[in-house]
Amino acid sequence: IIYKKVKYPPEINSGAVRTDYICKVVTDDSDNVISDSWIPTDTSNADYVTYQEWVADGNTIADAD
Repeated sequence: IIYKKVKYPPEINSGAVRTDYICKVVTDDSDNVISDSWIPTDTSNADYVTYQEWVADGNTIADAD
């Protein structure tokens, strides 16, 4: 699992990094993407809580593409 920051499109907000969502990318052993999803940065969202625990374990979110 990789967590990544998400950017607005260039025509919206000058392509700034979003603070309302992060992207969760699930890959297989060969780094092929199995699924990706946007997770709202809301502490009532279970996926976001899992992400926060991942960060607390010393992991770092990847930069947006």
